[in-house]
Amino acid sequence: MIVNREMIEQKGISYEDIHSVSESLRDCEDVKLGFTMYEEEPGRFRCSFRSDGKWINVNELLAPFGGGGHAGSAGVRKRTDDPDEFLEMILQRVEEIKMIRKMELRDLDAVMKIWLDSNEQVHDFVPEEYWKNHFEEVRSILPEAEVYVYESEGKILGFAGMMEDYIAGIFVAEKFRSKGIGKILMKYMKEKKQKLRLSVYEKNQAAVRFYQRENFQIRTEGVDDAVGEAEYEMIWER
Repeated sequence: MIVNREMIEQKGISYEDIHSVSESLRDCEDVKLGFTMYEEEPGRFRCSFRSDGKWINVNELLAPFGGGGHAGSAGVRKRTDDPDEFLEMILQRVEEIKMIRKMELRDLDAVMKIWLDSNEQVHDFVPEEYWKNHFEEVRSILPEAEVYVYESEGKILGFAGMMEDYIAGIFVAEKFRSKGIGKILMKYMKEKKQKLRLSVYEKNQAAVRFYQRENFQIRTEGVDDAVGEAEYEMIWER
């Protein structure tokens, strides 16, 4: 529900009048997310969001917009001349969050197929046997790592793995590359960390350019002794 200045002045609506509406909307059958946007002064909206905290974490939802609260109840104040545009940004953010989740054991086969296919296709300067020889080792490590999958219509299209602030890799199935999935996964990880590190082969220029667009800087240059290839260590900080 959006309550603008015209409605407020005509009906005498106060913020207190609508404060609980988002909660009431959430409690309606089949409603997963309730919200209100109240224009407390021209161009400044006080926004309230409610959920059950399970379908979506509204604190996480509003974090990129400077809002906060907890899983089931959060708010933000937003200056905008176009509340519908802001709402569209929120809905896009909802879609992104709902497509990303932590990896579960049932995902392991799909994730490992993407890992192997991506490494063989993107790192064609490394012998394929190198990736095949490390397949079982990586498979055993992944369930203990911080891994997020991007899922659409029940199919895993990509994933990202992390160890503290180190990005072990971002992998996207071949047919779905260059469609923004890697960028969405990166955005998700940035929201969780103050800084991020990664290593990338110098010959993988497409990946180097992607990370540079994401404001990663080359910190050091070295060689991956395992394959004898030059690599960059890159870093991003808020």
